[in-house]
Amino acid sequence: MLRESDERVTRRLSDVHGFLVPGLDAGIDSNVYFGNPREARGLPYRSVDIPSELGPMPAWEIPLSRRSRGSDAWSIVIHGINGDRQIGLRIAPTLRRAGFNSLLISYRDDLGAPSSPDGMHHQGQTEWRDLQAAVKYAIRRGARTIILDGYSMGGALIAQFMEHSLLADRIDGLVLDAPALNWKAILEFNATQMGFPSFAALPVEWAIDARTNVDWSSLDALQHTEDFHLPTLLFHGTDDKVVPIETSEEFAAELPDWVIFYEVAGAGHTQAWNVGPALYERRLSAFLTPLFIGK
Repeated sequence: MLRESDERVTRRLSDVHGFLVPGLDAGIDSNVYFGNPREARGLPYRSVDIPSELGPMPAWEIPLSRRSRGSDAWSIVIHGINGDRQIGLRIAPTLRRAGFNSLLISYRDDLGAPSSPDGMHHQGQTEWRDLQAAVKYAIRRGARTIILDGYSMGGALIAQFMEHSLLADRIDGLVLDAPALNWKAILEFNATQMGFPSFAALPVEWAIDARTNVDWSSLDALQHTEDFHLPTLLFHGTDDKVVPIETSEEFAAELPDWVIFYEVAGAGHTQAWNVGPALYERRLSAFLTPLFIGK
């Protein structure tokens, strides 16, 4: 950083992909890393298609050497809504150093993936089956230790998987980053963020229910906390304007023996890593090590 004031931060531009000219509109993307794992992080990888009930789901598999002691440990990374698997590139080197193969997955309605049969988003209530397909893939590849790492909507997929999948008992740990653990609370929170009272979310809830027959109680992780009796690392930023941090606070309070919770000051939605990459990665490594050794 070169200069900072109350209204402006000036940084040195270190890299440009494409072109940049004075006056060009620009934006900030919290993903940081773009491209495939080799382009973005210098990691070996292969593009794979994971068989699912709707067809092949594209994914990146970042393997360890077959001689590595961690070759049977796998991490499956699930992005949020309107996101993509590039979000997993931020932690991919940490996962590899910890002894985990990584699978950065896509799911229905992602670019390059099959569409939902009705063309609608289901808040994780159907999408979790694509995560299940990825777990089956990892097991076929020899996985004995499996962790699930979900961002935002990815957390909803994990919650639905843990509630409904017959493979839930194969999971050894969870990493959740600003997870969507209660969709009603999220809709009400977003209504207040737009300046409306929380009950203004009711028509939205009715519209969603009419179109997709939502089970709202299932979409509230606090109503089935018994499905989360396994080691869980939870991050949430205090400045999240998309998913209320209170949902994570309540979840951690209900599961004190299982959840390690870090409230990250100043972090926006899924930006806990961005405000302190080194600290985030140390906490992730410290969480992963006993899971791996324990197997």
